Order: sequence, then C-alpha cells, then structure tokens
Amino acid sequence: MNLEFHERGYWVGIGGAIQQIESADDENESGTWLAVRQDTLITIFRPLYGKLHRATGSSTGYEQLSFTSRLNPNPVAALTTERAKSENYMDVSFNPWYARQFAIVDARGQWSIWDLERLHGKGSPEELLSGKSGHFYEDYNSNPTSKVPQNDHADGWYRIMWACNINTMVICNRRNIAVFDIKSVPTRLRSLEIFTKNSTEWILDMKRSPEHLNHLFILTSSRIFWIEVVPTTKDREGQSTFTGLKVILSYQHFRDSNDKTLRLTVVQNDPGMNLLRIKRKAG
Repeated sequence: MNLEFHERGYWVGIGGAIQQIESADDENESGTWLAVRQDTLITIFRPLYGKLHRATGSSTGYEQLSFTSRLNPNPVAALTTERAKSENYMDVSFNPWYARQFAIVDARGQWSIWDLERLHGKGSPEELLSGKSGHFYEDYNSNPTSKVPQNDHADGWYRIMWACNINTMVICNRRNIAVFDIKSVPTRLRSLEIFTKNSTEWILDMKRSPEHLNHLFILTSSRIFWIEVVPTTKDREGQSTFTGLKVILSYQHFRDSNDKTLRLTVVQNDPGMNLLRIKRKAG
C-alpha cells in the first residue's frame, strides 16, 4: 500500500460535518472499531478489507462515483440525539477493555453508555442497548426546560473517558473535572478544583495514559496537569478509602494563553514512559 496504489471506501451519511473520529484500542477484540461523531449523529463502523464490494460516494456535489473496492467502511449502528434524548454530541469514547461499549456526552453535560449487541445470534445486525447514564452537574434538573449551571467559558465543550477500570468514568468541561463510580448507581466521587475562583484558565484537552490507565494528562490554557484517578476501594474493615482525583504534577507550558487550538498528544517513547507533546489543532 502506497500513494501510487491505494483504494478508497466511501460512506455517505447525514448529520452534518464530521466533528470527531475515535478508534477503539481493545487488543482482545478482533477487527477495528471506529466511531464518527457529528452534531446529531454517532455512527459506529467496523471496517472490512479484502472482499470486493460495490462502493458508492460523491466526490463533488455533481459527480457520483460507483466502483468496486476491497475497502468497506461497514457502518454497523447509528445513534441519533433523539434516541439518546440529547442535544448536540460533544464527545464519544470507547471502553478500552471492551470495544463493544462506548460513552457519549452532549452539550448540556448529560452522559450515557451504550453497548453493541447481536441479540439474535451471529450474523444478525448489531443493535444499540442503553446502559448507565447521568449528568456532569450534581444539582442539574433533568427537565428539558432547565438550564445548565452557568460558568466561565461555558461553550458546551466536554470530554469523557474511562480510567482505572470498567467502573470509573472521568468527564471534564472547560472549568471542572468530575469522576464517577458507575458500578451500580452512578455516584460522583471527590472531584478536583484545579482553578482558583477568579482564574481565567480553561481546559483545552484531556488524554489518558496508554501505559497507566489511572493517569490522566490535562492541558489548560497555561498549564499541563498530571493527574491520578483513584477508584473506589475499601480497607480491611470494609470502609471506603480516599477516592477521586489527585494532582501529581502541574507545569506551566508558556504557550499563548489565548490559543484555544492547542491539543495534547501522548507519545510512547520507551517501555513504561509517556512523552507529552503540545500541538495546534489542524483547521
């Protein structure tokens, strides 16, 4: 495969511009899973390569392409905002231990978990089953007419991901980070206040360490945070110990504090070591 010899597989979908493409990193699952996020639609793909199929697509607004290709995008399921009872989607993330499960969060801070299942055996279509759900704000009223609590830089931006284990979920917006225990009834654990009351900082990105899944890296407009996520545990007497988020390191990055395009990239250099790189988001 090179630039002179390549194949293209087309998917023509609805839902507006593509905002995010997320891949699953579950080594125990054969094949690749992709999630494509648009404002009102999340589409799950399981790309196939090898078997010839008829691919159709549009390269311009006037020309329709139709050809045979070995690359099949293979969309298997789609989740609309109507079904999820959400507003515009803001982020989607796969469960790192189970690729058939993913989490979403919308512009109001409402989050939910969804599973892909073949309810009628092998060969039947994939179906989406709803799982645990909750809200970023503890005092949020589920009434659709209620408003999200006001805070600085409230532009509807959120990030969501698993950390530590399958029962721990981390969500952040521009100003706050929250961790939830979802083993039974979703419970918000001790959260983290990384900004002072009058701070003008805001969060730009959040990444999980691929080597240590209980470690997160947070990029703000002026600093990088290395954070440890402590899941729910109990001591020998059955009493719960400290749970929540702890700051391991905070470091000023000296980039332009007004540049909202900055993003984090976690680079694996040596075994057991993660290097962070700050870059501007393309486009």
